[in-house]
Amino acid sequence: LLQEDVLEYKAVMINLGANGNYDQITTFLKNLEGSARLVDVKTYRFSEESTDDDSGLYSAVFVLRSPYLAVESSAVTDDPIEVDIASQQFIKSLSKIRELTFYDITADTKFVDLEESEAEEVEELPEEQIPEGEEVTQDVEELVEK
Repeated sequence: LLQEDVLEYKAVMINLGANGNYDQITTFLKNLEGSARLVDVKTYRFSEESTDDDSGLYSAVFVLRSPYLAVESSAVTDDPIEVDIASQQFIKSLSKIRELTFYDITADTKFVDLEESEAEEVEELPEEQIPEGEEVTQDVEELVEK
């Protein structure tokens, strides 16, 4: 392993106090053990809370250490933009957005099937009546038959 391949880690130290019953504290430790981040329990204190009633509450104090890798980024970020919400351009844009129709489509949305309409017959003009440079439109059914 080369020296340049070794990454330097830093660590964050956390002092944490918690009160709860025995099951809550053990559940916390199990969740800590299964967390995505590596957490080292450096020290802990565990004691029963002294109360008049037999509530079964415990007090726990943990000192946790979690390593992290400091990464320097050279990512390019966008330049900040300025928006004047009192400008006419902004007000016009906002008005256009308000005029748009909002469709709230969910799994329960029912769509209406549109009826299919009949194709209209298009009368063909003799070639001498078609102005030069105009497009000739033919009936869709004639094109399909060809």
